[in-house]
Amino acid sequence: MCIFKKIRLDGLCSLTRKKVLAINTTRWLRVAIAIVIIIITSVVLYFYESRWISFLYATVIALFPDEIKKVIKKTFTLKSNSRCRVVCAYLFRIMYANKFYLLVDERKENCYAPVGGVYKVDSNYDIGMSFEAEADGLHGINDDTENDLRLTISKRFKERFFNWFEQGTNREAFNDLTREFREEVLDTGLLPKEQFERLTYVYIGSKMEERVNDQLKLSEIAWHDIFSVQLTREQQSTLKKLSKTEPQNIPYVFATQEEIMNGSCFRAGKHHNISPVANLILVDHSSSLVKLDRLKGTFSPKIG
Repeated sequence: MCIFKKIRLDGLCSLTRKKVLAINTTRWLRVAIAIVIIIITSVVLYFYESRWISFLYATVIALFPDEIKKVIKKTFTLKSNSRCRVVCAYLFRIMYANKFYLLVDERKENCYAPVGGVYKVDSNYDIGMSFEAEADGLHGINDDTENDLRLTISKRFKERFFNWFEQGTNREAFNDLTREFREEVLDTGLLPKEQFERLTYVYIGSKMEERVNDQLKLSEIAWHDIFSVQLTREQQSTLKKLSKTEPQNIPYVFATQEEIMNGSCFRAGKHHNISPVANLILVDHSSSLVKLDRLKGTFSPKIG
């Protein structure tokens, strides 16, 4: 029985160690020759412009081994590929009559979105040092955006970053997410503060989405935790009253599932955009969310 490692070739046979070494040597020799040709051709192209040189360059590229193509790709995309954008946020599902979802006006985004926002990092925690993190530069730094978990980080720290995030240390905690609710609902006067001395909510699930940020030209990972607000009878009555009024400047809407899925609603004689993230709070979307066991239960923090 052959004691050498078997390698499938065209699905038919195995090779001895000597043949494998010969193939590897040939492959790396081709790689070295290709690199030399690229360097020489690139230098010539830099000083001279010639059709036959361009043709030669294109031919060499077409014949490159896959290893060389990867090297070239990494070389020219090193800056963009070495970093990624991360956004970690939470959203509240606030419903009336089991079919109308409360959305608030996000003027900066020119759309309606669920109550909620980006998590905050503790001001005394050096997240930049931990993950080579930097502000993404898309929203500026002010009192509202300072310490937001909306950053660019080194890709090599991506896994470590989300491990840290899931631990819930040195950042806004799951058991007290009253800040955005207070700012967007109570401080704006949408709902009376005296009826919301506490905010009661349960965890529904989480969603991680990977995409490309067109503005930054970076890969992006967006993490959203979804919570459902549990209303008392008095709070439900207030929400019902709110749904019956239609203010002139429309700081909020009660949208149906169909409107949210369509991405727009018609109010006060014109169409208004609805943020795509609103789809995450839909009841019918709950089955697609990941459930984290450590977040199970009911939270009822006092609103400061």
